[in-house]
Amino acid sequence: MRTESVRRLATLAFAAAVAAGLAAAPIAAAQQAPAATGVISGDAHNEVKKPYENYAVWVVDLDRSDVVSKVTLNNKAEFFLSALAVPGNYLLQLVDTTKSEVVCTEGPFKLTPETADIRKTEIKCGHKVPVGFWLLTIAAAAGLAAALVGGSAVSGAQ
Repeated sequence: MRTESVRRLATLAFAAAVAAGLAAAPIAAAQQAPAATGVISGDAHNEVKKPYENYAVWVVDLDRSDVVSKVTLNNKAEFFLSALAVPGNYLLQLVDTTKSEVVCTEGPFKLTPETADIRKTEIKCGHKVPVGFWLLTIAAAAGLAAALVGGSAVSGAQ
């Protein structure tokens, strides 16, 4: 008789633990915030000629030194870029796809949770900053940071 009571108690305890786990799962899932994404949109009508579909806007993630998104201009020379990681630092490249060359750059744009929606951006080639400049600047800053961190660790060990 006692063995049967112990089995019932163990079964009830197991069922209660399973029920508690199942009830907690949706609550834990709801508490995890989705990854934040941002938007940059605008036009390049002053910098391109028809057909506008021969041009695209590429997004360079300055933190990763990589093109993370590309979109072809529509028939009004407009672009809409979404699903950009927030926070993030981005540079826009206006690209002539028929020649595979960068016409000009615009930016940088810093997307944060507070500024994750940048609309009515106008790409202007008047202030041409080649992407190479940004990449070199980032590399130099990373090198300087590594030298400072490495130098302080070495001097601290002596």
